[in-house]
Amino acid sequence: MFCENCGKELKENSKFCTSCGTKVKEEKEVNLKKPADEIIKETKQIMESKKKNSTLPLILIILVLLGIGGYLGYKYFFASKDNIVKGLINGMYDTFEEVLDKANEYDFKKESVLVKGDLSIDSNITELKDLNGIKLNYTTGIDYKKKKMEFGLGIEEDKKELIDAMMYVLDDEAYVLLKDYYKSLIKIDSDGTEFDKIFETESKIEVDDIKYIVKTYKDALIESLDMKDFKESNDKIEIDDKEVDVKKLEYDVTLEKIDKLSKKVAKKLKEDKKFISKISDMFEVDEDDVKESLESYIDSEEYDDDTEVGKINIYVKGLNNEFAGMDITSEENKIEVRKDGNVTYVEIKSDDSKVKFVITSEEDSCVIEFKTDGFKGKINLKEEKIDNKNKKGKLEISIDVNGEKLTIKSNYKVKVGAKIADIDTDDAKAMSKLTEAEMTEISEKLMENLEDSKLYSIIVNLVGSMYNNYNYDYGTY
Repeated sequence: MFCENCGKELKENSKFCTSCGTKVKEEKEVNLKKPADEIIKETKQIMESKKKNSTLPLILIILVLLGIGGYLGYKYFFASKDNIVKGLINGMYDTFEEVLDKANEYDFKKESVLVKGDLSIDSNITELKDLNGIKLNYTTGIDYKKKKMEFGLGIEEDKKELIDAMMYVLDDEAYVLLKDYYKSLIKIDSDGTEFDKIFETESKIEVDDIKYIVKTYKDALIESLDMKDFKESNDKIEIDDKEVDVKKLEYDVTLEKIDKLSKKVAKKLKEDKKFISKISDMFEVDEDDVKESLESYIDSEEYDDDTEVGKINIYVKGLNNEFAGMDITSEENKIEVRKDGNVTYVEIKSDDSKVKFVITSEEDSCVIEFKTDGFKGKINLKEEKIDNKNKKGKLEISIDVNGEKLTIKSNYKVKVGAKIADIDTDDAKAMSKLTEAEMTEISEKLMENLEDSKLYSIIVNLVGSMYNNYNYDYGTY
């Protein structure tokens, strides 16, 4: 053993160098007899400790990168002007498609449909007070496959039945049933009328064709829009008297812009053969005429007037850019739309008037409230699906004009696959074969039932009013 300072050889177990006095460092004893498996175990523990310590910075780096990536993804994809405008237009189309599907819920060509319901009126308006307590019962059904139809009208006054009549169309003939006024069916003299023609007046316009035409135009519009025309900024708007932070996209409308955009759309539509074909079928014109019409517009003189004629503002809110509203402004009018969940607020303003709408939509109901100066009202529609073939609903319309009120209520049921005009016509009597006595009997029974009713008074007053207003000199009303 030697001194680390001067190099002089030291005696065993020396604590200081006898030559220079430097303290001798103690050497740790290495246990050479230590088992190999313990050495391996300790080595693993050291390595795992280092591994754990090195994972934390790596996780932090990954989280930072994900955060940056998420922010950039939101900013340049979800929050981009392009996606906001596309989302709005696509959303409007989806709503249009839902409404169209709802309106064409039943395919009359494939299945019969029967609707039965009632309608009543309640009013404090002098001219309409006599209608209070009167209820109309109606029936309408159609079966295109079997070429059958039926219509019914019943009138009740204070729960007393005044009229109950049915009309049926089947086997190219029409029949009337007056129930309490005549014992059997009355066959209406056709006088050459072909009642089956009713079933041949089908519209050539199919729902899928309308969807394709509108969707094709929508897609062409999206592709043709120049996003540079939209100015982006942060703003605040009021929704139901609450201030909301929004992102605003502003589009200045000029004749030049609209002309350029419309011509871009027309070029894309001209190249869509299916679109041309469907327009041709829908309007019953040659496909070449449709193409020529589009080409003529595309080649027409361009506008060079960049005077602003209107403005469109689109508002979105939140991280997912939820639609919050829209303003459409022209020189004379302004339409403001605000949306909060399932409630939509619409206000239409002009120089001398303002109309407000509040539309609340649920899965099985819709309420529309409207208000303007001295005038307000409400439409409430609620439906309930009983099963795949049956549903029922309620419709209520109320109007208030400066305190004069009118409420119309209707309850109805819809049945798909019902039997239509399911009657026996063997004993039907032709109208031309009715005797004078039978005609008199029908009239007397009808008059007896109506004589003391409010409905009779209404009919008499109406006929009298028409008669008094008739201008004999000119033969017109």
